[in-house]
Amino acid sequence: MLLFSKLWQSIRSDATGLPVESYTEEEVKVRAEEISPHVYRVYPKIPSPFYEKTVAA
Repeated sequence: MLLFSKLWQSIRSDATGLPVESYTEEEVKVRAEEISPHVYRVYPKIPSPFYEKTVAA
């Protein structure tokens, strides 16, 4: 749940997020829920072993 909360904050941030007037709260929730599995898959630990392999290839 912490990851979802951080994603939500980032998506809604004035500095880094989506334009508030362009997206409903439900749309932001759906996007954050879609992003969460990707983040857990690619970043099981930091630094990401997934991206280390990609860069080395």
